[in-house]
Amino acid sequence: MAYNWFVLDLYSISITLVLILFTHWKGADKSYIHGNRFTFLLGVLILLLIADIFGRGNNMHAHIPFFVRSLSKFASFAFDPLLYYLAYAYMEMWIVKRNRIAQAFHSCVVFFVILNLAAVIFSHILRLGWFYYFDDTSFYHRGPLYIPRAVILSLIFFGAEVIVLLHLKNIAKQHRIPLLIYPLIPTVMGAIQAYAYGMALTYTGIVFSSLIVFLYIQLQGINYDYLTNTLNRKMLDSILENRIRNASPGHSFSSVMIDLDFFKEINDKHGHGMGDTALIDMAELLSKSFRKSDTIARYGGDEFFVVTDIDKLGQLEVAIGRLRRNIESFNAENKRPFRLQASIGYKIYDPEERMSMEDYLKTLDWLMYTEKQKHHGGR
Repeated sequence: MAYNWFVLDLYSISITLVLILFTHWKGADKSYIHGNRFTFLLGVLILLLIADIFGRGNNMHAHIPFFVRSLSKFASFAFDPLLYYLAYAYMEMWIVKRNRIAQAFHSCVVFFVILNLAAVIFSHILRLGWFYYFDDTSFYHRGPLYIPRAVILSLIFFGAEVIVLLHLKNIAKQHRIPLLIYPLIPTVMGAIQAYAYGMALTYTGIVFSSLIVFLYIQLQGINYDYLTNTLNRKMLDSILENRIRNASPGHSFSSVMIDLDFFKEINDKHGHGMGDTALIDMAELLSKSFRKSDTIARYGGDEFFVVTDIDKLGQLEVAIGRLRRNIESFNAENKRPFRLQASIGYKIYDPEERMSMEDYLKTLDWLMYTEKQKHHGGR
């Protein structure tokens, strides 16, 4: 039995290490904040799995010195709430705008992490055995506060589930199901662990949940802008380069470069949070105005880029007109304290010109800038 749990922990550590490596593989964006926080979460998970290996008590690992087992148990009880907090904080990052309930819950989780650490240290120093203790024969036993503490930890993940449900509209569609699943697996395994003495399943549950998140969120996140959920510049360059390379007479494409006018004024007057909202609104208007098969990306800052299969100027101007009307309709609704206005440059790629990607982008930028000068009255 002891050997089985030892192997399970080793497998869990191995999977977690692989996730860290692939999160920061050579194709990943090293500045990608979700990836960095995901890595930190996995790093803490590995340390706690190691502590679980050395903390396995009683006759399971009699060859491990008692002080090592004692220190490992202390680390597990002192710091595993931090793992729960990091998991919740990571989930929370995918919510574009949190309400007051989410903010209050976040503060409660932080308070419990600090309170738990203080209580475990106090109990350990004074040998009160609140959460765990070793008898005279060095056998490990659960303390009277073990179950209440386990219930609170489960409530953290339950609360995380509720927060995600309350913010579904503020989470990208492709991220909703993975984030809903994320806390469920460790919650179920944690309940089994609390009921069945000697079983350590919570960490393994978090490993499996992290694997799901990696496959369905992190891998996608490498190519996506986390704020607007459009493709990022790196992925756009790859797509555009491929389209130019494969373009031929009769099989071309067009591109649209969009710049938010007076974006600095929105930030200065209403704050950066409202500036983020403006970018999200523009991304949604672009999705509404163009086809699902079209590529929409955040080009940088307040600029967006669309690559479409349209190769006729008339059809392209229809799409541009649809975008302008959707922006006007958005402003007419007065849902925001600001108005959206965009400068647009667009051009069909002509394969016979053999224009490089750099020159094509410069042309689009010049066309967009020309319109922007009109909007800003020559400023």
